[in-house]
Amino acid sequence: MRVLFLYTELAGYIRHCFERLAASGVEVHVVAYPVNREAPFQFDHSSKAYYYDRDELDEQGLVDLVREIDPQAVFCSGWIDEGYIATMEKVPYDTNRVLISDNAFLGKLRDRASLIRAKSKYKRLFDFAFVSGEPQKTYAVKMGFRKNEVFTGFYTADDSFYSQIKTANESGTFPKRIVFAGRYLEFKGIQDLWKAFAQMNHGSWELHCIGLGDLWEQRPIHDSIVHHGFLQPREMADFMRKGGIFVLPSHKEPWGVVVHEFAAAGFPLLLSDRVNAATAFLQDGVNGFSFKAKSKKDLQQKLEKLIGLPDSTLREMALESKETGKNMTVSRWLKTVEVIANRKK
Repeated sequence: MRVLFLYTELAGYIRHCFERLAASGVEVHVVAYPVNREAPFQFDHSSKAYYYDRDELDEQGLVDLVREIDPQAVFCSGWIDEGYIATMEKVPYDTNRVLISDNAFLGKLRDRASLIRAKSKYKRLFDFAFVSGEPQKTYAVKMGFRKNEVFTGFYTADDSFYSQIKTANESGTFPKRIVFAGRYLEFKGIQDLWKAFAQMNHGSWELHCIGLGDLWEQRPIHDSIVHHGFLQPREMADFMRKGGIFVLPSHKEPWGVVVHEFAAAGFPLLLSDRVNAATAFLQDGVNGFSFKAKSKKDLQQKLEKLIGLPDSTLREMALESKETGKNMTVSRWLKTVEVIANRKK
């Protein structure tokens, strides 16, 4: 079986999926953008999949690649790349055409307008959809896909890697560490987190921030706030072993694989209500809390509530997170790709 992915920016988790798929005997071809400077992942150059630089392929080059590979299925990352869409127009009918999407339907006027455009302009180019989770499945169905044509779980962490990390959350005194991991950008809500932490009575708790981005130069210098920059997956594993609570205060977050990673590793979660990965990995009040996005007051109150819990309760939350981390797996991802590629139209 041969499959082709017309992808955007590679990250460690999706490359792992591609490599696992190739190792299973599938011939995997991936067209991808250069690595994002805000997430400079370093990849092992040895690979079983075939990778192509999007910058080196014009529209005709993409079409020629499809013809040369003759894949059983083509998976396309949304409609952000006009060259990809033009290529999908020319994919042979007997090839399964698959939309990859993290668009979620929130019911707002902007969402409705986007949905109308997607339904009228792009739906005809795809036979199936492989989406992040249930919010994205709702969008795909409204776009015109039948429910049995939509599959969830496209964005999955390397669950076996993160679930094996033994953290200090599991026994003894719970580590007094609040952790943020994401790009230093306004929509990630990191400024809200900095302000809420600085204004609250955090006692001996520390805030640890991992990432890079436009706000790096504006990062606050504070005795209890530590900025780590970007960490490669193995460095992240070492960091996670020290434990703590994970917070993602995004103003918008189509999914958020990082939530899966920290859940699988056993961290209590504090997520804004715009983090869609919460639908799979957060049970409010069981393994963490949700708060209203952009509300520094609600964020601060939930932070104070969380760090005020007994160590025993925080450890129980950590164990519950590990359980929710099993909701999506790479093994399931591999099986889904196989099912889609072999699915009759």
